[in-house]
Amino acid sequence: MKFNKKGILVIILLSLILTRSFYGSNCPIIFVHGQKGARDDNKVGPDDCWPDWNGRVHEMPYRTAMDRILEQHYNGYSAGYLINGDSIDCHVNSSLASSVGNTKKIYNFSYYNPDGSKGVIGSNGHILPEDYRDWRTKYEDALANASWAEHFAIFVEKVLNACYGSNWQSNPDAKVDVVAHCMGGLVVRASIKWYNLPC
Repeated sequence: MKFNKKGILVIILLSLILTRSFYGSNCPIIFVHGQKGARDDNKVGPDDCWPDWNGRVHEMPYRTAMDRILEQHYNGYSAGYLINGDSIDCHVNSSLASSVGNTKKIYNFSYYNPDGSKGVIGSNGHILPEDYRDWRTKYEDALANASWAEHFAIFVEKVLNACYGSNWQSNPDAKVDVVAHCMGGLVVRASIKWYNLPC
């Protein structure tokens, strides 16, 4: 039987790639929700969004990908906690418990303001809406209150610090995986583009 060396090399490379795809990486995972409509008080806050990914804890009738990963301790992942021992539900003001040495942590992040007040995705001042009617004024007022992309960038740095230590910037392996839904993806992209989020 004759073996083709190139064929064997291709099979080995494919198996390495597929193994990496099935088992993933060892970096922290941040789940980010999509857009939510305001409550009756015209506010929307983290409490309104955390059940999107963390349905089990919030007694929702469904199970999410995050729920399943945590329930099965898939690939050794566990919940990343806050300093006070609270659950993995986090926002920009959350203080994370250190897990240096264990990067297989999961966080459920809400970019909305903790008090439910208004904000916008934000572009660090690079892009503003046209001055049509009062759109620009409303945008600038909301932006003065909060930039959700900036919130996400701040939180990612907290995760990197909690999982890799205070010298994470000099660690080439320091990174996070992000699972974002809907507008959460726009928030993440704006963080990378406008707020110097390392990617």
